[in-house]
Amino acid sequence: RTSEIVHMADWYATIASLAGVEDIKDYRAEASGLPPLDSRSQVPVLFSGSPSAWADSPLFLSSSSVILNSYKLILQGSAVSPAGHPGPVYPNASSHLSPVDSPSLSLDCGGGCLFNVVDDPTEHRDLAADEPEVLERLVRELGGLEPYEYRDE
Repeated sequence: RTSEIVHMADWYATIASLAGVEDIKDYRAEASGLPPLDSRSQVPVLFSGSPSAWADSPLFLSSSSVILNSYKLILQGSAVSPAGHPGPVYPNASSHLSPVDSPSLSLDCGGGCLFNVVDDPTEHRDLAADEPEVLERLVRELGGLEPYEYRDE
């Protein structure tokens, strides 16, 4: 068990590493102009308790969401509903179609919602006002994300 950040895409590099495969670069994708693989081996995390390969590196979840260490930024104009955030026990009173799922409980993440996903894994406490420096850094990181679009022509 670990509390380190591991992304599901990391399983590719992790399994390749366990199999002895060192070069996982996708040369055909690169030649087509696609971004490099976003997978990092987590073997040291799993077997020796080392920090995540993502430590101090931004992990982009989408064009509007990024994780850095224990912080996650959601930056989107539409409201984020707490009904999309399950509790420790699921289903529960805040599950789909619950009276708890009301617009008055939604978060406006247009300016950014910041969560500590280690201390608050269900992302209910927005820390944007409490951690302005972290918010600003993650907004900058997200702004520097290179947009990629692939069209199979």
